[in-house]
Amino acid sequence: LEKNDPLLSWLVVPPAILISILLFLILSFLTSRSFAPSIDY
Repeated sequence: LEKNDPLLSWLVVPPAILISILLFLILSFLTSRSFAPSIDY
């Protein structure tokens, strides 16, 4: 296997980016809900 395989990098990188974005959104949502619960009122 080649170290610089474009197909392998294309298959591996996007899921990691999507997972990191999802984690960031979930953390921001949880922190906004826990630290600022009075926004809804």
